[in-house]
Amino acid sequence: MKYLLSIILMPVLGLLLILSRDHNVPSADSSHIFIKKIKIEENITADLQVDKGWIPLIVDEQLEIPKIGPDDWSYPWYMIKHNDGHFENITEDTIIEKDTIRVIHHSKCYTYLTKKGKTIPISRIPFVTSEIKGDTLALTLFDESASNNEKLTLQLVNDFFKINYHTVYVFPYKDIQYEFKSASLKVNKMPPYKKGMLLKGVLATEFVETIIYNDNTPSDVRDKLIEGTFEYKLK
Repeated sequence: MKYLLSIILMPVLGLLLILSRDHNVPSADSSHIFIKKIKIEENITADLQVDKGWIPLIVDEQLEIPKIGPDDWSYPWYMIKHNDGHFENITEDTIIEKDTIRVIHHSKCYTYLTKKGKTIPISRIPFVTSEIKGDTLALTLFDESASNNEKLTLQLVNDFFKINYHTVYVFPYKDIQYEFKSASLKVNKMPPYKKGMLLKGVLATEFVETIIYNDNTPSDVRDKLIEGTFEYKLK
C-alpha cells in the first residue's frame, strides 16, 4: 500500500496543521501520514498524525460488549494521590476542585506491539468524547498520561467511518513511518446519531510501524494494533 510521508522540521513547537476534510465519502482509500519533528537537544519530538481513508461501517443493533463498571476511573493524568491522602499536581503548585475529580473511563481499547510473533501490551486508551455536526459524528478515544499521549478520532458518516490516529513521541531516531494494514468498526446504532444516544462499539485497527535509526542499525519493523470496546452516551 502506498502512503504519503510529509516531514516538517521546525525550530520551535508549533501547532499541528490539520488538513481540511470533505465530509462526503470519497472513493480513495489511501493512507495519509503527517509528521512534525522538532529538534530538542539530542532527541526529536515527533507529533504524528495518521489519516486512513473511508472504510465501510458494520452495524449490529444486538451488539453486546463487556460492561465498564463505575469503579473504572482515574484522576487527571497530572495528579498524584499519595498514601497519606494528599494530592500533588506535577504541572504546577496550585490545585483546584476539578483537579481532584474522578474521571470515568468509557473505553477498553488497548495499544499493542507485535514483533517476531510476540505481542506486548503498551497502553490503554480509556477516555471518550464526541461531537455531532450535521450528519457527521466525531468520536475521539484518547489518553493524556505523562508517559503516553494517543488520540484516535473516528468520523462516522452514513455507512462509512474514517480513522485518524495521533500520537507524540520523544525519540533519538532518524525517522518513523507508518502504513495501514486493516481496520474495522462495529457499532450498535445506525445513523443519524443524536445527543443522548448510547453508542457501543468494537474497534480494531492495525498498521506497520517502522523505526529508522541514525546509525547503521537495521530498521525496526513491527505491527502496531489498537483494539477493544467502548460505550459512551453521545454529547
